[in-house]
Amino acid sequence: MKRLISISLVAAVLSAGLVAYAVCAEEETKTEVLTKETVGSISAISKNFISVEYAADEKGAYEMAFNLDNDVRFERKKQKDLVTGDIVAVVYDETSETKKGEKPRVVKRQVKTVEFRQPAPQTAPEETSAAENKE
Repeated sequence: MKRLISISLVAAVLSAGLVAYAVCAEEETKTEVLTKETVGSISAISKNFISVEYAADEKGAYEMAFNLDNDVRFERKKQKDLVTGDIVAVVYDETSETKKGEKPRVVKRQVKTVEFRQPAPQTAPEETSAAENKE
């Protein structure tokens, strides 16, 4: 009986400590939601995904990937009509958490709209046939 009481007492003390730790951890975390926009060319697109290349330099290309859900609004062109290379603007909400003494960490990106800006650049037919002849 004494053993059962002591085990129960230890469990209660540990539980209280974990609850107190969780409350302190929540108080030290700051959550912030910012609306941002990325403009670039589509590098990949599917029914529930889009990847946008927004910059390039001598080191390489920079792109952002987004999951798409049913709430995403497509403007100026339907999703099924978008192709790789089209220029789009993606407006999204970025949720970040900052713990005391640490750098902010992005925990979620929720796409709101994908706006078509320009069609993919077309390759001139002469350039295509010249490249084929060289091979």
